[in-house]
Amino acid sequence: MGTIERKARERENRENMILDAAEQVFFSQGFDHSTMDDVAKNAELSKGSLYNYFKNKNELCIGIVGRSLRLVIQYMKKASIEKASGLNKISEVAKAFLLFKEENPEYYCALQSYKQHSGGCGIDSKFLNSSMAENRHINELLVKLVKEGISDGSIREAVIPIKAADALWGEFNGILPGFDLNNNKTSTYDYALELIINGLKT
Repeated sequence: MGTIERKARERENRENMILDAAEQVFFSQGFDHSTMDDVAKNAELSKGSLYNYFKNKNELCIGIVGRSLRLVIQYMKKASIEKASGLNKISEVAKAFLLFKEENPEYYCALQSYKQHSGGCGIDSKFLNSSMAENRHINELLVKLVKEGISDGSIREAVIPIKAADALWGEFNGILPGFDLNNNKTSTYDYALELIINGLKT
C-alpha cells in the first residue's frame, strides 16, 4: 500500500471512529441537544481536530444517514434473493424495510432527518454525496425488481420502472412506516402494501 492509499485508509478509519462517537452522543442526547464539543469529547479529540473531518453537526448526521442507507440495502438485498416473481420480491423488500425500522429505530430516525440536515452540508460534501449514491443504489435495486416483474408477467407492462421505483421508495421511506402498527395481520401497513401490489400486478 502506497503513502496516498495509507493516508486515505487512515482518514477513513478516523472518520468512522468519529461517526461511532457521534452516534453514541446523538442517539442518547438527541441531535438538537448535542454539540460538536460533546462529539469531540466522546471521540477523545480536540474540537479543532474534529473539524478537520466534519464541517458541522449536519455533516455528522448525514454521515450516519449514509450508514442507515447501507444497512437498508443489506435488508433489501437479502429479501430480494428469494426465487419468486418480481412482484413478490417487491412485497418482501417492503416488509424488509419495516423490519429494518423495527430492529434499528435510531438509524430509521436518522434516515428521516435527511432533508433537515442535507442542506447544511454543501454540495461538495463527501458524506452527502455518499448518501445520495446509496439512495441511487436503492432506486436501482427497485428498478431491477420492477423490470423482473414485467419480464416474468407479474407486473403490468404499462408500469414505468423508474417512476415505479421512485414511488415505491417514497412509500417505504415515508408514508408506510409512519402508520400505527399492531399485531393483527390486517394492519394498516399490510393493507397499504396490498393496495400498492394490486396497483402493479397484471
